[in-house]
Amino acid sequence: MTFGIWAFISLFLDGIQFNLNLKVLLESFCNFIPWGVVLFGSPIFIPHQESGFEVKDGKFAASNPYFGQRPTRAVINGQNDEVNYKVQKPDTEDVVRNHSFAGKAYVGDLNSGASLQLGFANKPANELALGIDAYASANNSVEVTVSPTISYHTLTSADLQYAWKNVVVGVSGVSEAIEEPDFKDTDTTGTQWTYAKYNNSRLVSPYAKLRFRGLEIIAAYLDISGAEKTPEGNLATEAQGFLSNRYSYDNSYLVKASLGRRFPGGQILRVNSAYQQGIKNEYALITSSLSYQFDPSWTLSLGGQLIKVADNMAGQDTQYSSFVNNDSATVGVQYVF
Repeated sequence: MTFGIWAFISLFLDGIQFNLNLKVLLESFCNFIPWGVVLFGSPIFIPHQESGFEVKDGKFAASNPYFGQRPTRAVINGQNDEVNYKVQKPDTEDVVRNHSFAGKAYVGDLNSGASLQLGFANKPANELALGIDAYASANNSVEVTVSPTISYHTLTSADLQYAWKNVVVGVSGVSEAIEEPDFKDTDTTGTQWTYAKYNNSRLVSPYAKLRFRGLEIIAAYLDISGAEKTPEGNLATEAQGFLSNRYSYDNSYLVKASLGRRFPGGQILRVNSAYQQGIKNEYALITSSLSYQFDPSWTLSLGGQLIKVADNMAGQDTQYSSFVNNDSATVGVQYVF
């Protein structure tokens, strides 16, 4: 019995000594290596919005703010018909009054040596989910009503990298689980909406960066799996081409260059350009953007894209194949308050 008591006391004291040593080790580690935890929460949500105007056939044309351009013609029963759209605008409060939560933990210096970042977010998807209702009219056109609504998704991410003075190499991973949209709470007309349901997806991207005097060049490989689209609703077969894929591309190569310059008076100029190509050569995409912050609250932005889609089966499977002309230019003004 006495031996048992002394053995217990000895183990207890060893445990205290271990905890003290562990505490000293952790304090030394935390003082030597940068680390931190960031939490974010918001009761409101501002979705991604398209430009108010874009250039079509050399002329400025208004564009809706809720989703990108959709196909303007459709082949029905072997006949190429014009498509006319009507947007059922959602109530602003139904869009804005949605909560978001996110968190990030990191260890290491992003500008020197090894670093690791882990992230989590539960929030509305940046792009609104679309419900489709359509019918063929007597004048050889397709009349499509579109109802945008909120859908939540959960994101988890990890980014491991090693940085030298001007070179960074690393690998990023993101997984997404997106909830099925519910149009019953946002629609009072009794319309049976057809919409897209997406499987969970995963992105793994090894990358390398070159940084020099405000210029950053990134080369990356994008490996996307999952995110398969399944149309749901009465027009599931007919609406296949009108419903967006979760991502515009699958596996691809990416090269991106960006340059930032700050001028006296707080003015900032940013230029970005990127070239992206599918691994099957099914498409090639060039995007460019320029933003000029000429005032602490005002920013002028210009952008454009050029897309070439291969005339084969691989090209037909891309999101871009639904459009007659994918090339576009945009202009916008942003005010921050």
